[in-house]
Amino acid sequence: MAVVQLKAREETRPATTIKPGKRKLTFKKERFADIWTEIGPLFRLHYREIAQDKAAIPLAPDLVRYLTMEGQGILHIVTARHGTRLVGYVFYIVTFGLHYARTIHAQTDLTYLHPNYRFGRGLSLRKSSGFRLLQAGERMLDDLKVEKRRGNVKLARDFGRLYEELGYRPEEIIYSKLVPKDG
Repeated sequence: MAVVQLKAREETRPATTIKPGKRKLTFKKERFADIWTEIGPLFRLHYREIAQDKAAIPLAPDLVRYLTMEGQGILHIVTARHGTRLVGYVFYIVTFGLHYARTIHAQTDLTYLHPNYRFGRGLSLRKSSGFRLLQAGERMLDDLKVEKRRGNVKLARDFGRLYEELGYRPEEIIYSKLVPKDG
């Protein structure tokens, strides 16, 4: 398994307040091959914010596998941009189900929106940036004729209400366990 280190520089900007009227984000389908050189800072922010067991499991995205999956038509990405700056993404794994070979399924792999761009406080849920990012993902999945859709949400950063607003419902709970390498 080839693991390629992200070479993009660490994002060091302090948190900023973005004035109303400057909040316009655009959402669109993009290819991993086109964005991988700019995604490193967001991957690291995402990892720092939500990853469990950081001491035992370092961030090491398998860029070759992402590119391979994209080439196979399995990986599909919707991005959020503020101007030209990449500020968020949803990665979907789209394939026929192993148990349901006649049905196209999608599962989120990654969902992240930079904290400075999580607009929505005081707005209706449907006007929030997170909802609009997932809504753009829904349109892409519609175009791909995906019938069964699953969105992963970390319990520590639960944005399940956004999925529920899109018609999703809780379906299962996943348990995890870290087994030390020397144990």
